[in-house]
Amino acid sequence: MRFPRVALFADCYHEVNGVANTMRHLTAFARERELPLLCVRAGADFRTFSEGSVRACEYRRSALRVPADQDLFFDPLFFRLLPALHRELTAFQPDLIHITGPGDCGILGTLLSRMLRVPLVASWHTNVHEFAARRLHQTFSFFPAGWSEAMSAWTERSILSLAALYYRVPRLILAPNPELARLLGERTGRPVHSMARGVDTAAFRPATPRSPAGRLRFGYVGRLTPEKNVQLLVEAERMLRELGAHHVDFVIVGDGGERAALSAAMPTATFTGVLKGEALAVAYSSMDAMLFPSHTDTYGNVVLEAQACGTPVLVTASGGPKYLVESGVSGWVARDDADFLRRVIGLAASPAALAAMRAGARRNAERHSWSQVFADLYASYDTALAPQSGRENNPLPAGAGACAVSPFPSIRPRRSWSACKRSTTMSASRQSPKFGSTLQSMTLAPSLRYWRSNTGIGRGASLAAAGVAVRAVVQGRRARTNCRNGSPRGRPRLIMSRIASSE
Repeated sequence: MRFPRVALFADCYHEVNGVANTMRHLTAFARERELPLLCVRAGADFRTFSEGSVRACEYRRSALRVPADQDLFFDPLFFRLLPALHRELTAFQPDLIHITGPGDCGILGTLLSRMLRVPLVASWHTNVHEFAARRLHQTFSFFPAGWSEAMSAWTERSILSLAALYYRVPRLILAPNPELARLLGERTGRPVHSMARGVDTAAFRPATPRSPAGRLRFGYVGRLTPEKNVQLLVEAERMLRELGAHHVDFVIVGDGGERAALSAAMPTATFTGVLKGEALAVAYSSMDAMLFPSHTDTYGNVVLEAQACGTPVLVTASGGPKYLVESGVSGWVARDDADFLRRVIGLAASPAALAAMRAGARRNAERHSWSQVFADLYASYDTALAPQSGRENNPLPAGAGACAVSPFPSIRPRRSWSACKRSTTMSASRQSPKFGSTLQSMTLAPSLRYWRSNTGIGRGASLAAAGVAVRAVVQGRRARTNCRNGSPRGRPRLIMSRIASSE
């Protein structure tokens, strides 16, 4: 049986979150089974290397990267990477491209799938619309309640609409839970398959004794950010203290922008920061119950990890975690925040019930193996590769780009990187030989022309012109020194007009 050659564009890989954890397990799965996989991701530096059947291509984000979260960034200059990645994919010859979201890496994968005419598969991992709405609501909490709620609701609707437009591009969508599968199917009109996640039950297992006799330990694991609804933990601890339940201790594992506020509001809680590996497994095992109040998680890896360690979990009825908990057997599902708090109070009064659920939590986690998750994923890849009428889906052979005729009416024949660079340099050289030689050393202008000539997504003349103008401004002093014939300030405009007229 021939397995597809997959180019994976992972927006998260080295970070500490569920998406990155899934991508690392996917590359390990491909390596162990000798499946051909190219993984493109951001890293500390530019490098490519191979580990068995898996080839990794890491790039460093530019100094203009924009923070999206504590350890997540978006690089607005991602298009500079297109030529090198085009060469890498041409050599790898992927059967399909898999992107993990609308980040800089995902957009690169989308553009390259169009350039190479390779089927595109996109997985949805994060409810960015809900994340943005909750953070905006907190940022503008000083406004009247009606105003901040209206702004948050508008933001959530707008970002969801934009995300749905983006997810109409791929041939197949992968969703982590049934709710999202229905939503994405309705908003995009694309087929949606399930992409669950698994847990390493050998690494996460019951290990250490629970809290000392007569005491209980409730815990939380995850990012300390507004969209995780972590302020509900403050309310839970306050209510327990008011009811005299001083035998309950709280341990908070993770980090984020809300840590300082939580530390101030929960002075008796233990904050461990980010834990990994064995230390994280020990932290799970030391808890009598894990409280996970998030309404926005699409899956909830930490819920499975806690259950694998024999720790029952209390979750909300919103998002994906509720599908991982068998209520009354491996944990509980609260209807809303008020019900969540009531259940916390009930758990504090029922230590025997917590102990009885440990075996059920472990059994539930054992049903979620990474091997089965990725076997299902490759079955979805086969579906995406099924022939479709009216579309040519095979990548071009190496070196065929300059002469190929596109089957898409909206896409011009593809142009090689060297041809784009020569064209851009010649355009500048007509204005001034010295200015042309200066521009030839720049990677931005030919990169933009290369993008515009090959992707067919929109008409990028304005973007190309803006890019050349930015570089011209940055190197304005050098341009003024080199350009002696005519007005130096007119040079960028002349080049921009030539790029626009070449459309």
